[in-house]
Amino acid sequence: MSKLDTAMDRFAGSVDRLEALLNRRMAQGRKVGGGDAAGDLAGLRGDKARLEEELNVMKAEVRRLSTMNERASQDITSAVDGIRKILAAG
Repeated sequence: MSKLDTAMDRFAGSVDRLEALLNRRMAQGRKVGGGDAAGDLAGLRGDKARLEEELNVMKAEVRRLSTMNERASQDITSAVDGIRKILAAG
């Protein structure tokens, strides 16, 4: 697991715990921070969804770049092998 994955997992866990706390306080009829807890919770959920989408996009980009890197590495290895054969024959 990458550092980004680990950080995002920790962040998601923190947001989940915060959501659970806000839900409990709202269920008890208590104000949360003197503000609109329902609105705050909806905002947190929206932020979490946007961050998850960004993470998915970044993961796809990492996979794409990793594939390109592997192909480039194979091409370079083939080129070096070809040069060595030519030098050995000459």
